[in-house]
Amino acid sequence: MKKASKTLAVLLSVLLLFSFGTTVFADETTVPVSDPTPEVTSSPEPSTEPEPSETPEASETPEASPLESPAPEIPEEESSAPETSTPEEDGTESSAETPSAESSTAPAALTAAKLAPTTEESLQKQIDGGAGEITVSGEVKESLVIPKDRTVTIVLADGATLTNDDGEHTIENHGTLTVTGSGTVKNTSSQCGALANYPGATANLNGGTFTGDKWYVIKNLGSMTITGASVIQNDSGSSNIANGFYGNPGNDLGETPSKNSVVTLIINAGQFSGGMNTVKNDDYGVLTINDGTFSNTSGPTVLNWNKTTITGGNFSVNDGASSVLANGYIAGGADEGQMPITGGTFTAANDGTGNLFSYGQGSTKGGFVKISDGTFKGVIETDSSYPYTPAITGGSYTTDVSDYVEDGYTTTGSDGSFTITDATEPTEDSVAETGGIYYKSVQNAINAAEGGATVTLVENTTENLTVSEGQNVVLDLNGNTLSGNTNAPTVTVNGGKLSVEDNTAASAPSVDGSYKVSYASGSITGTQDAVVIFNNGSFTLESGTLVSTKDCGVYAGAKNSGTGTAVINGGYIQAREYGVGVMMKGSSVTVNGGVIEADDNAAVAGNGTDGVGGTTINISGGTLISHIESGGYIACGIYHPQSGTLNVSGGTIYADGGVGILMRAGSANITGGEIIATGNGSGKVGDSTVLNGHYGILFDTSSNYPGMTAEDVVKISGTASVQSEEPSLSVTGTGTNHRIEVSGGTFSSDVTNFVVKGAEVYKDENGNFGIRPKQNSAVAINSVGYTTMQDAVNAIATSESKTGTITVLKDIPDATGVKVPEGLNLTIDFADHTYTLSGPGAGSTNTETNGFQLLKDSNIVFKNGTINIAKNANSIKRMVQNYANLTLENMRFEAANQVGGENYALSFNNGDIVFKGNTSIITTSDDTIAFDVCKFSNYEGVNVTFDDSYTGEINGRIVYDSPDSSNWSLTVNGNGKFGGIDLSRTATAEPNISVTGGTFESDPMAYVADSSSAVRYTSNGQSHFAVGAASIRDTAAQAANDSAIDVLQGDVSVDITADNVTVSNSGKGTVSVNETPVESGSSMEVHRLEKVEAKAATCKEEGHKAYYKCADCGELFEDANGTIPTTAAAVTIPKTEHSFGEWEVTKPATTTEKGEKQRTCSICGLVETAEIPLLDKPDPDPSTEPTPVPSTEPSAAPSTEPTAAPSTAPTAAPSAAPTEKPATSGPQTGDEGVSAVWIALLAISGCAVTLLSVKRRKS
Repeated sequence: MKKASKTLAVLLSVLLLFSFGTTVFADETTVPVSDPTPEVTSSPEPSTEPEPSETPEASETPEASPLESPAPEIPEEESSAPETSTPEEDGTESSAETPSAESSTAPAALTAAKLAPTTEESLQKQIDGGAGEITVSGEVKESLVIPKDRTVTIVLADGATLTNDDGEHTIENHGTLTVTGSGTVKNTSSQCGALANYPGATANLNGGTFTGDKWYVIKNLGSMTITGASVIQNDSGSSNIANGFYGNPGNDLGETPSKNSVVTLIINAGQFSGGMNTVKNDDYGVLTINDGTFSNTSGPTVLNWNKTTITGGNFSVNDGASSVLANGYIAGGADEGQMPITGGTFTAANDGTGNLFSYGQGSTKGGFVKISDGTFKGVIETDSSYPYTPAITGGSYTTDVSDYVEDGYTTTGSDGSFTITDATEPTEDSVAETGGIYYKSVQNAINAAEGGATVTLVENTTENLTVSEGQNVVLDLNGNTLSGNTNAPTVTVNGGKLSVEDNTAASAPSVDGSYKVSYASGSITGTQDAVVIFNNGSFTLESGTLVSTKDCGVYAGAKNSGTGTAVINGGYIQAREYGVGVMMKGSSVTVNGGVIEADDNAAVAGNGTDGVGGTTINISGGTLISHIESGGYIACGIYHPQSGTLNVSGGTIYADGGVGILMRAGSANITGGEIIATGNGSGKVGDSTVLNGHYGILFDTSSNYPGMTAEDVVKISGTASVQSEEPSLSVTGTGTNHRIEVSGGTFSSDVTNFVVKGAEVYKDENGNFGIRPKQNSAVAINSVGYTTMQDAVNAIATSESKTGTITVLKDIPDATGVKVPEGLNLTIDFADHTYTLSGPGAGSTNTETNGFQLLKDSNIVFKNGTINIAKNANSIKRMVQNYANLTLENMRFEAANQVGGENYALSFNNGDIVFKGNTSIITTSDDTIAFDVCKFSNYEGVNVTFDDSYTGEINGRIVYDSPDSSNWSLTVNGNGKFGGIDLSRTATAEPNISVTGGTFESDPMAYVADSSSAVRYTSNGQSHFAVGAASIRDTAAQAANDSAIDVLQGDVSVDITADNVTVSNSGKGTVSVNETPVESGSSMEVHRLEKVEAKAATCKEEGHKAYYKCADCGELFEDANGTIPTTAAAVTIPKTEHSFGEWEVTKPATTTEKGEKQRTCSICGLVETAEIPLLDKPDPDPSTEPTPVPSTEPSAAPSTEPTAAPSTAPTAAPSAAPTEKPATSGPQTGDEGVSAVWIALLAISGCAVTLLSVKRRKS
């Protein structure tokens, strides 16, 4: 029983635990059923109403203290304020009385005169004793002074009131003051405030109520922030809060402002009501209102004289007030009248039907009110008496304010609800668009455009525009016309940046053979200049038309107004006088394209007035056309009467009945372009009385313009072409031919008198006169010949630009050394000639042993030639000693014949050196030093680079000879061939050397960049190294039979056609040969394989599969890459069986003679023959047929194969899974019946056990 009880207890425990678990699970997964009898709980008592506050509301006026006797309100008297004084809006505030000696004494004296309200220590004594925080409790009559450099917090306890001592401000702050709490600070004395914040002081009002009725409640001359306080004025004779200076000491706490004064007031929250103005922002005041509630019954909530920003808040006035806000302006700097409004709610008098804005009395014209957002309930009505006109770009309104909405915005709505939105759709008044906004004025669109934005004309319009400093605009004419008003330029670029284009037009007009112009586009037109640029402004014409019917199309620069820049890239300029004019030092005109046409003067012109020269004119393209209509004058393509520079490198200059280019001062450099002058005779140009002819180019010295100097000259070279009916070139004045120097170009007349030394004139097959170097010249600069290279170098060195190209005209077998000085930009084109150095050499004193000495700060190019040294030359130790920036392109240096033995063919001691193309240094020995990278003396550094184009050969050694790698470098790119790279004994152990390409005879791996691939190639015991894809590819393509390629680093993919080439992958990169991968650490042998096509086997001969055979060694492979070797036997296909037809009897058999038959192979034709046995004889008569003799053939022997032994393997165990229902086709035999018995027995045993257990439980 005990055992059964224990068992039962255990079972019950398990069941109990299971039930708990089931309950929790149910709570988590099912919805509980509510108890039909809810639990009764005691509910709290209803909350009671709070006790009424004993402190009056902020909007209420506290009753006077029993200790105070109410004083009558004294209106402020009007004072004689200085000129900057600010009158109030609804009558002026009366001036304060001059403070008495007592009130103006130091704070300590004031404190001594105060009477403590109780026998306890006074608040002032606590402050004087160093207290950082004091608490006002109950009714306290005491005035407090916060000294300078003190920080004090005043806590106004609930219900507390701090009232001033008679005749004093309640709180006078000179230090840093914070006010918190809910009590009240009030003032009851005339000309005194609840809080006076002095210059330099800081006040933070985070709580409390401030009241007064005799003067400003708060006067701020320092810095103040209000976040939560209430300020109430019970008198309409003074403003509630005054921020800034009034203009007389009586109202300004005895203080006087300076021109740099700044008085700041920030209002973040609070209640503000009453006063002549609820808040007045006076001289030098900076007021910011972010939130709060402002109300008034007599005047505006805010009167601004200087700078007020309103971002939020609630502003309302009663019926007696003239407006919600007022703004005034007085010139002089203290009263700027700026009022931007970005938020807030503003309600005018008479239930929002009164005026929202007014202005301060005494205002002059100026200032602004700009509204970008907010809610306005009232009317906006201004007239000519207002100093400002409100500008509205946003907000919501109860009346239609369309008259005040800025351009680019529009008013939507009706019936007392109007909003302002962007003008995203054009109206009938729209003329321009930018940024998706439409404007009624192009100027307004320009002013609104962000930097670099495009302003597009959408209609023809008449308007004069200004692009000011800081503005950057693209004006798209869009096929429309912008016309200017008379007597002013249509467009003025005053310090800004303007580009004009027309998206409907081509970039440039078409010009026919008679110089007639055709162009369709929008335009900028005017009777005065179409466009003027000054004050460092810039203008670009890309397309479109500029028209001036009286003056100039474009004028860059203005007297007394600074410089301008004009760039003409396209479009069409048509003007009456000058197409483009320029004046003032620093101004410039550049013509790259387009057409410029002048009807009655010059296409491009300067101004000869004294002091307005110093200009630059660049003509590189386009067409300049000039005509003349005025009698006695001739046309002029380019008129240059001023000091400055004219550069012509391209384009066409056409003077229709005049002179192509007329110079009266300045210099010209004409290297290209076409200059054409037509007509004969003479006439005036400009305001000179000198008559000029129709020359291609004329330098008029006779007019004696003030800008002309003795050095002024016209230089003509290059491809310039000058054509005229009269002589191509002319100079007025005796002995002045030096004013024009010709060293190149083509001319319609002989210009021998102007040709420089070293050049000569020749006549070509077209009858034109050209310029070429004089016969027997060795070298030339353009068309000027020189007998020596040094002469040509000296000519460039003495030129103004110090820039030029020297061309070698022939092989020079006896060249001397050349010294190139500092500061040149020099190119020497050897033009496939050989320059043989024979001496003497060039160099510094006592070291004249160099073929070329190139000094620092020059930029030099050698190209397209060979430099070598003559046999028996007695002074050339080095071909090039370089200190400059040097580029060597397709040059060949042959180093043999150096004095003292071949070494250091080139030496680099300074500068950046670049090898390009097929430049080579050929030494006779691999041990010879081709060049060095040398740190020498105090030079800044050497950086030698073989660029990606390099394919030449350096077959000597390159020596890195610098202990400093910071600015001494060698970089090898491209696909050149090199002997090797060595370090000198003094070189740093970590040289600045990088190799990414090339083939090397000695190992460069120490310098190969990590990102580059490199291989070692070995053939016949000789090795070289290839770096970079191009060099490796060439090495593989040129590989010999039985050679080896070892990939040392990087990824390599090559095709190899040579036989028996072993390719190894010693690196870690990806390597493939003939598209077959070679794994890292492995190798493969490359054969020259030829494919043998498959051949089918027949009964006649063997066939074979397709395979590959090395053309050199004969090895066979299954694959094209030669990775699967095979044999002849493996690929052979045996002969097939014959394909015979049917047997044909060729000889029938008989009973006495055998027959014969044959068949033929259909493939090979083989005939197979077979015998046909004798026929059987006919059967005899049955009665005489002998009895058959029994056969003696043995019968089949009985099989001796053993019979299969019975299986001894165990049968499969019975499955525990239920078996299928047995078939009922009859009784079954075997194990099934036994299994059923066992199953039955097992079932009976289970039932017995169950009954036994139940019985035991019951017992």
